[in-house]
Amino acid sequence: MLVKNALDELRQRHPQVDIQISYTVLPYNISREQMLKTLSSNESGIDLISVDQIWLGEFAERGLLADLSDRAEKWGRLSDWYEANLDGNLYGGKIYGIWVWTDVRSIWYWKDLLQEAGVHPESLKTWNSYITSAKKLSEVLRPQGIEGTELICGNNSANVWYPFLGMMGGEIVKFKEGHPTKGNYFFPDYNSSEGIKALQFLKDQADVGIKPKTTDFGKDFVNRKVALMLAGSWLPADFPRTGNDTSQKEKENC
Repeated sequence: MLVKNALDELRQRHPQVDIQISYTVLPYNISREQMLKTLSSNESGIDLISVDQIWLGEFAERGLLADLSDRAEKWGRLSDWYEANLDGNLYGGKIYGIWVWTDVRSIWYWKDLLQEAGVHPESLKTWNSYITSAKKLSEVLRPQGIEGTELICGNNSANVWYPFLGMMGGEIVKFKEGHPTKGNYFFPDYNSSEGIKALQFLKDQADVGIKPKTTDFGKDFVNRKVALMLAGSWLPADFPRTGNDTSQKEKENC
């Protein structure tokens, strides 16, 4: 999607130039290895790269990223970032990147559909009442072909589970010291009581009949086939563009 949009924009700006882009999709860890190999080349010719924030330290330690500290300070916008995002720019107290992708976990809902089912948005603030409300939405709206909500699954399942782990006070990894062979290291810590409770919330949703969804996240919501969606800010698809008035009205109703 990003490449297509960028290519369309480039062609509009430079109609006289024949612009071609070679684009290859690689599995997650293979893409990391390919980036390291390419950047390590003496003739890589790469000026800008987008890496997963968990790779930043490794890339910086290998000397493959420029120290942006002075330029970032002169830019004067660092205070705009949340602390967690700002920390993701740092390695060894220096700035090696500027965070590009940010998101929030959100509850999306259609106001009129919740009102029709007698569900108040305040009931969505706790796990138990969220499940109860979603079940009620389905019971009232399913005769119209509308589900109360969906349970996002597939390749995105872990990404949905992480916030629930954090809500319980759990961690994905924890720093430990004094290992007899590893010394100081990050130890996987998600297989904990907090992690189990977070998984239980997902299971509880499935147990009350909330149907799993593995593809096209957000489209059912935008098309009003689902009244409620617990997801990230990036998941809803484009709202129908049948005209500015209609599009704006739908967004206000959401």
